[in-house]
Amino acid sequence: MAVDEDFMRKMATKDKACSAYDHIPQKRIDDYTSKYPITDDMDDAERRVWDSLDDEDRRMIQSDRTYYGTNYGAGFGGDTKVSFYDVLGIRQFD
Repeated sequence: MAVDEDFMRKMATKDKACSAYDHIPQKRIDDYTSKYPITDDMDDAERRVWDSLDDEDRRMIQSDRTYYGTNYGAGFGGDTKVSFYDVLGIRQFD
């Protein structure tokens, strides 16, 4: 069953962020997002939601991806690809 786009959009807002953007060095975020572009694994619905987000929401998504995908924060261990969909799932429980 596909996740509803309205629900994805709600979970993608900065208000649902798990990390604090200013606590993760921008270089680390840039390096991570360069290595793992967020749009690579998106389906059409995820892409529509991503395209509808403002810059601050996008920054917080990228911050959360870096937080969970590296050993910087509560990372899954070292260097792991974390997708947009992964972040939305994590945000439901964090």
